[in-house]
Amino acid sequence: SQPKNLTKTNFGRGKNNDDSFPVKKSSSPSPCIDVKPTAIPHGETPVWINISLLIDEQLCNKSSIDKEWGWLRGHLQIHSSNSNGNDKFSGGSNSSDDNGATPSTMTVTINDPSSPTQNGRAYTLSTKCNDGNRILMANSWWTNHPIDSNKELTNMLESSNEPPGDLVDLTHLHEPAIVHALQFRYERDEIYTNTGSILLALNPFKQLDGLYTQGMMELYWEEAGEKSVGNERDDAEGGKPPHVYDVAARAFGSMMRALEESRDGVSGSCNQSILVSGESGAGKTVTTKIIMRYLAILSQRMVMARSSTAEFDFNCEGSGVERQVLQSNPVLESFGNARTIRNDNSSRFGKFIEMSFEAKRTGRGTLLGASIYFYLLERVRLVSVNPGERNYHIFYEVLSPSGMELEDRKRYMLTSSFGRGSTPSS
Repeated sequence: SQPKNLTKTNFGRGKNNDDSFPVKKSSSPSPCIDVKPTAIPHGETPVWINISLLIDEQLCNKSSIDKEWGWLRGHLQIHSSNSNGNDKFSGGSNSSDDNGATPSTMTVTINDPSSPTQNGRAYTLSTKCNDGNRILMANSWWTNHPIDSNKELTNMLESSNEPPGDLVDLTHLHEPAIVHALQFRYERDEIYTNTGSILLALNPFKQLDGLYTQGMMELYWEEAGEKSVGNERDDAEGGKPPHVYDVAARAFGSMMRALEESRDGVSGSCNQSILVSGESGAGKTVTTKIIMRYLAILSQRMVMARSSTAEFDFNCEGSGVERQVLQSNPVLESFGNARTIRNDNSSRFGKFIEMSFEAKRTGRGTLLGASIYFYLLERVRLVSVNPGERNYHIFYEVLSPSGMELEDRKRYMLTSSFGRGSTPSS
């Protein structure tokens, strides 16, 4: 009957993580046209150009493309001819101008330092190519606008030369805009990005100092008691940056507020769920452990608020329920995780973790325990392992010198020389 916070981890399998971002080559930029990397000439429109368009129009071949992603940044200018045969220039619109001139061609200038062989090149295309599929409007945060006489406006534009923490705030939301914004933040070690109520997390593949400290936890504690899941976020206004702690705190806070508002102390709306999904190596297992640890610490805070003698244990190393719940993770990983070609600690099964909290007013919010259900275990790994991969961790832990004693290994015929006709040895 206690309210429960449900954490479900869905372990998907997809492409290599490295395919998510353009590959930057070390070759020198092409000297075709000298265009500053972020300068957009006045009257021209910042756009994204799909590489397939240039290839289909036979303006370049695949061998001259050094980007594996598929999109190039650039700017576009429409050319139109009036009745006198004189050329006119406009922005990125295909419609007729005030004098009845119909746009016929357009110039696309590549403005993308991450593609050295294409950066600075200019291509002339028919306006029919501007069909809204392979030429997309770009967001202004990565461009330097023309200098305006209004100094206040110019300063405002220059200060916004970075993507927002919430992708919903992008003016143009499409594949190249999303990937480029995530790449920009990833290169600055900002691995978390919101898209509405969903948090996108990129595996940094390195240790990030200061990201999971007690100070960072305290930054989101008020989320656990004051704001609900549906409320507006304040990170866009210079507040808290996107973080997995924010997701956990909002779920815990919503559970606590629902308990306060319910008459009998228990209602269906008290239950909360957090779904962690992603491809292999994306960081699902680590993210789940971070969420569980943060919820355990939030439970500690509820106990401390009701007891003057309770001491805060940031590492959950005491003898309480929080410690027992968190210590179950290594056991699960031993029997269900294995090394793959992409991940040394890949979970080869799905987990459904149910954390139960006290609903009664006297101990409300106290962590009571957790239930862990697993499914879809990769049993074939027991008898067949692909080259470069390993079986489940438990086998190597048992057979290691620090695991099972030598005499026990001999008794169960687990020594390396068993079956070779020689005396068993270590």
